[in-house]
Amino acid sequence: DDRRLLSIISSQSAQIIENARLLEEEKHLLSLREELKMAHKIQNKLLPDSVPKFNGYDIEAINIPAKSVGGDYYDFIRKTEGQLAFCIADITGKGMPAALLMANLQATFRSQVLVSDDYALSVKRTNTLLFNSTEPTKFATLFFGVLETENPRLTYVNAGHDHPYLIRKNSEPEELEATGLLLAVVEDTDYEVNQVSLLPGDLLLFFTDGITEAMNNQKQEYGLERLRNLAESLSDQTAENIAAEILKDVNSHSAGAEQSDDITLIIVKYLGLQD
Repeated sequence: DDRRLLSIISSQSAQIIENARLLEEEKHLLSLREELKMAHKIQNKLLPDSVPKFNGYDIEAINIPAKSVGGDYYDFIRKTEGQLAFCIADITGKGMPAALLMANLQATFRSQVLVSDDYALSVKRTNTLLFNSTEPTKFATLFFGVLETENPRLTYVNAGHDHPYLIRKNSEPEELEATGLLLAVVEDTDYEVNQVSLLPGDLLLFFTDGITEAMNNQKQEYGLERLRNLAESLSDQTAENIAAEILKDVNSHSAGAEQSDDITLIIVKYLGLQD
């Protein structure tokens, strides 16, 4: 009888202890969720809250993290009345570690661009600072460009980022190739500055690999060719419509598969100077 009673008591006690443990885990999980919500709000504040109006240009930008927070980064910085700087970047990995490095990159890069008109030097300094404040396994790709109105052109530095496309009528799409290494890999490395002149109707397509590497349930990637061909076919539409159609096509390709990486897309159309 004593053994039977002890067995009943121990069984109930074990259940009470397990329930208490699960309750503590649930409290911890709820706390983590609240922290992630706060991190999501903070990261959203680091990204532009709207796309800037810039004379002669039609611009749209989209950012969709794979988790609550992500490692993709884009920004717009007004240099002068006739110059608009922008960037798009992709941090290794995703989730909280990538988000922390993204915040580091945002603060570092802005501090350099706002105080210097030497674009290659700005990226070089950003690389050095990032190299000295991150682990060897972490790095980032970055495309930095400056659009101009008076002399319509794009001046850019491409630090190992996926090659954007310049799409213009009656011409093959032009890739804006890398002009230097990706960031935080080598402490002291130089970057080159390239320029392309812009004509009315030209379309610039900037993206992260969350688009091109988006997979469906058969593990097939969306791919560069599909993205390029779709952008060409939509080149007469507004930047907003082009971005929306590309995102719609990526979602159609994924067909319900879980988003595996952060997605960022910037569309720039040069319309010609407006009165």
